[in-house]
Amino acid sequence: MKKLLLSVIVTTLLFSVTNAQNCINYELGEEGIGTLSETFGVSLADFNGDGWLDVVTIDAYDDIEIYFNDGTGLIDTNAYTLGANRWRFGVQVIDIDNDGDWDFVTAPFSSQSYGIEVWQNNGSGVFSLKSDNTANNSSGHELAVGDLNGDGYDDIFFPNDDKAGIYLNDGTGNFIDNGQELSASSPESAVLFDADGDGDLDAAVATGFTSKFFTNDGNGNFTEAQNDLAEDSEGVDAADINGDGYPDLVFAPWHGYIEIWENDGLGYFLPGDTIFEGGQNFFIDVELRDVNYDNLPDIITDTYIFENDPSNPGSFIMTSNYLIGSSHDFETGDINKDNFLDIYKGRFSSNDGDLIYFYQPGTLLYVDTTLCFGDSLLAGNMWLTQPGDYMMSVGCDSTLSVSLSFYDEINTNVFQNGITLTALASGLSYQWINCADSSFVEGAVGQSFTPEESGSYAVLISNGPCSAMSDCYDVSLTEINENDLNNISVYPNPGNGIFIVNTGSYGGMLTIIVSDMTGRTIFKKVAMSGKTRIDLSEYDRGIYFMKIETGKFTETRKLIKQ
Repeated sequence: MKKLLLSVIVTTLLFSVTNAQNCINYELGEEGIGTLSETFGVSLADFNGDGWLDVVTIDAYDDIEIYFNDGTGLIDTNAYTLGANRWRFGVQVIDIDNDGDWDFVTAPFSSQSYGIEVWQNNGSGVFSLKSDNTANNSSGHELAVGDLNGDGYDDIFFPNDDKAGIYLNDGTGNFIDNGQELSASSPESAVLFDADGDGDLDAAVATGFTSKFFTNDGNGNFTEAQNDLAEDSEGVDAADINGDGYPDLVFAPWHGYIEIWENDGLGYFLPGDTIFEGGQNFFIDVELRDVNYDNLPDIITDTYIFENDPSNPGSFIMTSNYLIGSSHDFETGDINKDNFLDIYKGRFSSNDGDLIYFYQPGTLLYVDTTLCFGDSLLAGNMWLTQPGDYMMSVGCDSTLSVSLSFYDEINTNVFQNGITLTALASGLSYQWINCADSSFVEGAVGQSFTPEESGSYAVLISNGPCSAMSDCYDVSLTEINENDLNNISVYPNPGNGIFIVNTGSYGGMLTIIVSDMTGRTIFKKVAMSGKTRIDLSEYDRGIYFMKIETGKFTETRKLIKQ
């Protein structure tokens, strides 16, 4: 495999990322959204299918408010309101029925006769209340959604009162309580993630006392596995912050330090670093996102942002970003479609509206390149080995956008018919080579090649800038005498898959080998004089090649299966 750099200039930029520090930069881009609303919950999704992220928020003591993206990356401040005169807290988008549009669910705030509300989208951003009787008379802040029982439909994990409940989707958007009540004193929020690598979603719950971790048996049944995690926490998120391949946990405290708990690789969490003593600062929520495309998740809170140090993954540097205003929730997403994460901050204020912070990437560098099959490209701190579009930081003032594609793999199989060699790859460039001294055979640049002398030969096949070499094939001009095998016949040919080889008057031992168009052997048999049956009935219609070897003579014939 070749490992490539784009150019001398870009290479310098690519390596500069290793020394980048404190490179994340956000600027306030829009404010005054929902000015008269005290925002509790926030969630982003494209509700009307126009390709732009919209937002749903909870007006704490009144209604649900939806603000649509105007198609320029700004949020229209005219609210579409639903469900007035109810107390709710959190909101989470979910596709309840796998119909391809985004619905949402809300968490009841303060015990009421209703419970979790399920709001169904008609595909155009118009919502109707499907149900409100899940987890009746409960009170919670946030919900987490994901496929908990492996049936392909997203379920609800709801921390509420002094427990967490599991509500399984029946496939139509109706959520059924599975009967579990997981003990968790004063739960605030939860994150669903695969902690132990068994393919199902486990759960960590942030609580006002001691946070907990629960493992999933794959069917949506949870067992308490650890109850000594961070104390007095409001938010929690999971991601591999130190690059060891295992998801870790980060907790946001009500007042104090942000805590990191590192996964030991078996789904048990050990206390790691603490970040930033809060003083008078409060943290309500936390998200782990790779903000600056350096392949390391950073920490975003409702107030501050901390950059993961690329020279020491898992260590964090406080950036100069400060997100103003009192908040109960925020959400990240690419609101203005520039391929960078923006921040929608819900403000808990009846005088000041919600805010949007847009990421400032600095100079954008664009590269569109095609590599040969099997090659790779170093960009930032990543080796790119698959086609796709990539973004990565190249210092504090630049971001590299790479569109990477690959030439197809070159087929180097060769079909040998007597003394003639034919490359199976067609429509490319060819150069036949004498394997004895690796020299080019002068003038031998066709797809087929018949040597003028015995030897071992290969072909170099080129597709644009990409080349690949075949194996060497032995050719002996003195061994080929087709007249000695003229009495051998094959019938019926064409046929339906059953062929008879009749050696006629030839009385010696011979070997019959049948191969497909790729050169793969599909039939081989040593036969004596008489008739030999070849059964190709299980193979597709097409052309196959039968080679007859006597030890002295060789002949190849086509078999046509109809």
